[in-house]
Amino acid sequence: MAPSTTPLYTIADSFDELRQTARQAPKDPETLRQIGAQFESLFVQLVLKNMREASQGEGLLSSQQVQFYQGLFDQQISLELARKGGLGLADMIVSQLGNKIPGKESLSSVQKTAIARTPIERVTVTEKTAPVLATPAEFAQTLWPYAQEAAHALQVDPRVLLAQAALETGWGRQILRTEAQESSYNLFNIKADGQWQGPVTQIGTIEYREGIAVREQARFRVYTSFRESFEDYVTFLQQQPRYHHALSHTRSPESFIRALAEAGYATDPAYADKVLGVLRSETLGQALREARMTLKEI
Repeated sequence: MAPSTTPLYTIADSFDELRQTARQAPKDPETLRQIGAQFESLFVQLVLKNMREASQGEGLLSSQQVQFYQGLFDQQISLELARKGGLGLADMIVSQLGNKIPGKESLSSVQKTAIARTPIERVTVTEKTAPVLATPAEFAQTLWPYAQEAAHALQVDPRVLLAQAALETGWGRQILRTEAQESSYNLFNIKADGQWQGPVTQIGTIEYREGIAVREQARFRVYTSFRESFEDYVTFLQQQPRYHHALSHTRSPESFIRALAEAGYATDPAYADKVLGVLRSETLGQALREARMTLKEI
């Protein structure tokens, strides 16, 4: 448990100190969480400082003494926000520091969009728990056979399923993990509802409630393989009455995805556009070409 009191930092010195700590610190979750919380605290402090300066004017609260105590107050607010979960930046920083791999290629805008959709507090799946999907090409090559089987059952273009899985998992780099740090193999981020009798993992995630993004804890299904994930995706859609309309529009990728979104598959109001963006992206096309797959254009 973190101590209840936290020292106040000066912004410039603290950023330099944290950069050094982030480079040298061991990658255990507790250390990374502390670093992430301090980064978030400094970010909030900087935002508050700039807001104060932008709104500063002549008046009773413009003296140097008042500004000094405002600065201390802002520092303490930022520390308390970070300690209690704050804006969620610490979780993203922990994920980035935990996944930092020297030489990893830069992500495209489509990949960044895909990663933004995924639940927070995740780590890259290790080779011990699942096949490594280091690139979009490896993602496509590994999952294509299962996508074809599932697509045949649903009578939909298999690239649609591949695009949806890519969005949900950041091209396989952000697959949900279990408490034991093993892969959940959950490619479509299907939650564990009352009908699910299998194992689950509880993860912090971002959901949209009345158009507003909020942090929530949710239980997700855990599978034993990628094949099982695709098979359960098919069963999940077929057994849920709300998706029957979508399943009647599988000949059109856009109609199918938009109908899924309208039926409540995801709470993100831009979900359909994001999936279609991946589907029509050069990233997916190039991944399929590198995986030596010949498909006609969408």
